[in-house]
Amino acid sequence: MAENTLAIAFAKGICSDVVAAEALWSEGQATPRAASAEAETVEIVGCGKAFPEHEIRIVDAETRKPLGERRVGEIQVRGPSVMPGYYEQPERTVEVVDPEGWLSTGDLGDLASDAIYICGRKKDVIIVNGKNYYPQDLEWVANEVEGIRAGNAIAFASHRAGLNREAVVVVAETREAEGREELAGKVSSAIAQSTGLTVDDVAIVDVGTIPKTSSGKLQRAHASSTSAASCVQRRTTARCVPRRTWSSRSSRICGCASSVRAAERLSIASRVAAARTRVRLTGAGRRAWRRQ
Repeated sequence: MAENTLAIAFAKGICSDVVAAEALWSEGQATPRAASAEAETVEIVGCGKAFPEHEIRIVDAETRKPLGERRVGEIQVRGPSVMPGYYEQPERTVEVVDPEGWLSTGDLGDLASDAIYICGRKKDVIIVNGKNYYPQDLEWVANEVEGIRAGNAIAFASHRAGLNREAVVVVAETREAEGREELAGKVSSAIAQSTGLTVDDVAIVDVGTIPKTSSGKLQRAHASSTSAASCVQRRTTARCVPRRTWSSRSSRICGCASSVRAAERLSIASRVAAARTRVRLTGAGRRAWRRQ
């Protein structure tokens, strides 16, 4: 993370912790599989132990009180490579760095035998019927479905009028032009079978549709806060959202291949609306359009 100029933790090789799924989602307890009678489990990736002269602890996200081993909470770090604060932003600094130098990372995880295990981001957690679901778990399952482009599924919660909870939305990319409703059904069934969660909407979209950062990270908050969610809400079944290129200052559409990065500048819903009146422009026609 940027607030740590060197490192927080190091792991020797790949390590993970297999824990009881229900206890993790309902109670925030990372109970080892061997100590639980639950058949359903979740595998959490480990990031090793704290870097020398650095400390890691888990606190309650609301009260900031330290939690015990294998209790899931917000991860805080402290050490010589942790920033003292944001430059000329004292108000923002106070929000994340306490008087003792502990930096609140916004990440959720637990400590087991002094090793840190990451569950997800606090702001990305999806809460349904009192249970906390981590979008990474839903995305992992979706990515396992044949036909879904690996690493290109995103899960988030979205407000929906008339629903007494947040709607759970999954958007996944595919290269397939046909059979998208069937593919959406497979994704929904796989998630239900793996996590017990019924997804409200699954959208199967073209490659380059899902918003990402310049480094390739999924932008869940962006997807949830834009009208991408409302686009999905208008239909109860999966649908194809064609890839488009657009400008945030113009509704004129051009069907060129550079639309992949443009996904970060406008919502999925805008593309769907624009697609209804889209005219494909190629060769001289495209050049003439650009001169307008």
